[in-house]
Amino acid sequence: LVMCCTRVLSLVMCCTRVLSLVMCCTRVLSLVMCCTRVLSLVMCCTRVLSLVMYCTCVLSLVMRCTRVLSLVMCCTRVLSLVMCCTCVLSYHVLSTCVFMSYVIHAYCVVHPWSTHVLENMKS
Repeated sequence: LVMCCTRVLSLVMCCTRVLSLVMCCTRVLSLVMCCTRVLSLVMCCTRVLSLVMYCTCVLSLVMRCTRVLSLVMCCTRVLSLVMCCTCVLSYHVLSTCVFMSYVIHAYCVVHPWSTHVLENMKS
């Protein structure tokens, strides 16, 4: 009977050890699963950070393009102003030329006539 009880007790101790080993393996597996989740979270955060960096880069590029476009618009306005000033200046030069041609024409027409009148008055 003692031998039987000893064997039963030994069997119970063995089962207890096996159960303890199973519990330990379960804890290790749970720890591995937890580490996997943490690693997955880290990977996800890395992707989000990469996306944020990409968006920042795109935004910076858009800002640079906006500045370049603003500069082009400014140069266009300056060029338009220069063209306008050139047009006004050429209008004044043309007006002066037309006026001078009228004066020269009038002088050429009137001067021979006045010379002719003066010669008639002398005779």
